[in-house]
Amino acid sequence: MPTGLIAFVAVAAAVVVLRRIAPDAPRTFRVPLYPVVPVLCALSCLYLAYLLPGITWTLFAVWLLLAAGLYLCFGRRHSRLRGNEAAPDGGTPVTDGVAASSAGESDPRAPRV
Repeated sequence: MPTGLIAFVAVAAAVVVLRRIAPDAPRTFRVPLYPVVPVLCALSCLYLAYLLPGITWTLFAVWLLLAAGLYLCFGRRHSRLRGNEAAPDGGTPVTDGVAASSAGESDPRAPRV
């Protein structure tokens, strides 16, 4: 299945993107010959994926659609962002990803500024 190849292309692309948007971030491992190695890795994986037979891509697409449908159905039923469910701590409903607070009360989990 091309899953591993596609995942490796994403990782190689992420190395390049993260170097651009967060150049000062601490890194425990540095890619040798940056950006040549990540680009060559991504291109070689794309080439190998291109060589896969059509049935492999068809099965990949079917499994991807099934997994996405399952994920969306599960998320729709278990979402905390719907607004009609209680917050995880049993408090006020969650709206737009942030629990609404009562008049003047602050969230005890919020960082102190």
